[in-house]
Amino acid sequence: MRASRTFHRKPSRGVVALEFALVAAVLLPLLIGIIEVGRVMWLWNAGGEASRLAARLAAVCDLNDADIAQRVAASLGTGAASVITPTITYEPAGCHPDTCQRVQVTLTAKTVTTFIPFVDFAPVMPPQRTTLPRESLSSTDNTLCSPP
Repeated sequence: MRASRTFHRKPSRGVVALEFALVAAVLLPLLIGIIEVGRVMWLWNAGGEASRLAARLAAVCDLNDADIAQRVAASLGTGAASVITPTITYEPAGCHPDTCQRVQVTLTAKTVTTFIPFVDFAPVMPPQRTTLPRESLSSTDNTLCSPP
């Protein structure tokens, strides 16, 4: 007589779905958090670049040129322009194009709203400041000052 062995498998039909649900519940918010931190770091870097651009434009273009803030906002794009506000000051205060010595641009940032689930993470961007010596302060024959 032959002995027949029957192997009974344990029911494991839903185990894979359960494991995926448990792992996904941890990994998806973590992935979204990594993406959001990268976006915040991009905004921080964009603020530094915009500060340098605004200082360069303010040093070579007309004194108190209104197009500088618009061009800086356009260079930032829609995501960063809503977060960053440029302030341009000429030193010493109340100077004329011949008497100005420096141009200082400060980008004051606001709180960045993030979309990380279940975590209250709303960092405040640090202010970005760039100071340059004045150059021509005149838009005459200056292609950099003409809007693109």
